[in-house]
Amino acid sequence: MASLARRLLRGAPGALVACYEAGPTGFALMRKLRGKGIDCRVIAPALIPRKPGERVKTDRRDARNLAELLRAGLLTEVHPPTPDQEAVRDLSRAREDVVTAMTVLAELGEVTRFASARQLMSDLGLTPSEYSSGTRQRRGEITKAGNNHVRRVLVESAWHYRHPPRMGVRLRRRREGQPGWAVSMAEGAQRRLHRRFRQLSQQGKPSPLANIAVARELAGYMWAVLRIRAEPRVAA
Repeated sequence: MASLARRLLRGAPGALVACYEAGPTGFALMRKLRGKGIDCRVIAPALIPRKPGERVKTDRRDARNLAELLRAGLLTEVHPPTPDQEAVRDLSRAREDVVTAMTVLAELGEVTRFASARQLMSDLGLTPSEYSSGTRQRRGEITKAGNNHVRRVLVESAWHYRHPPRMGVRLRRRREGQPGWAVSMAEGAQRRLHRRFRQLSQQGKPSPLANIAVARELAGYMWAVLRIRAEPRVAA
C-alpha cells in the first residue's frame, strides 16, 4: 500500500484524488490512503449515474467509469464516520446479527421436525398462495402464514444478496474455526442467491418480489445447514 501510494503520487501531475464504492471494504482503505497523502473518497453506489441499456460489467470498466464520473463531479460521497463511531456501529450491527440468529433458533425449535425444506418454507409463510377452480390455476402473494418473526428476519437478510458475494474482514473472522462443510455451503448460498436476485431483476421482477424469492431459497439453505448440524456424526 505504501509503495503504491508513493508511485502514484510521484507520477501524478497534480493533486491525486481516488474513490471506491461503499461496501465490505469499509472506510479502512480510505483512511490508509489519506494517511499516505491521497485524497480518497467513498462513493454511494446507489447514486452512481448509470447508462440505460448498459449490460457489460467488468472491474476495468467500473474503475474507468468511476474515474470519469469523479472527474466530472457527478459522484455522491458518503460521509465517513470516525474510527470510534465506526466501532460503535460495528458493535451494534454485530449485536443485531446475533439477535437475528437467536430469533431463528428460538422460534424454530427442533428443525428435524421439518421433513423437507419446502415444508419449512410453507411453515414460514414464504410459499405463494394458490387459487384453483376447475382447470384454472392462479398463484398469488405469499401466504404469510406461520411464524412471522422468522419470516421477517429472513426477508430482511435476503436484501444482502443484491450485492455480489465478497469476503470481508468481518466475514473471514466469523468463519474462523467453523466446519468446512458449513463454510462451503455458505459460499455456495452466497453465489446462488446473488445470482437468483440478479436473474429475477433482469427479468423485470420488482425488487421486493425478487427479495421474497431469495428469502424462500435462503430458508432452504438454513434448513439444510441445521439438519446436517443436528444429525449425529459418525467417527471415521
